[in-house]
Amino acid sequence: MLPNPSCVRCDDIVTPWMKDNGKTCDVITWLITNKCVEDEQWVTNGYCRSSCYDAGRGYVNEVCCPPPTPPSSCTECSDDATPWMENNAKTCATSPSSIETNCNENGWWVSNAYCQLSCFAAGRGYEGIDCCD
Repeated sequence: MLPNPSCVRCDDIVTPWMKDNGKTCDVITWLITNKCVEDEQWVTNGYCRSSCYDAGRGYVNEVCCPPPTPPSSCTECSDDATPWMENNAKTCATSPSSIETNCNENGWWVSNAYCQLSCFAAGRGYEGIDCCD
């Protein structure tokens, strides 16, 4: 089995004509169909590389990388127990009554971010914190 070829970051540089006429590579399908690998000027300048590749008409020996995944906006939340829980062999997960009565309503819990993940899972998360699953 052959190894996967490495990919390159492909862009969509428009031709001077496209720029002058307010056209972009993703909407000018006739050019993509007829110019990508057939037109020497397109090949030399690498016009619309990403759109050509996406249309199955990529440049010779060039594999475009998929677009990067946007960063997650969620927070990796902790589930740190309160000192009382620790002293009594309890955890956030085994203390549902504490979760129901504290979380975002208890200033001490909020300032120490106690049981952050359990509070979020119970719909009582801390303001501005969106915990990752």
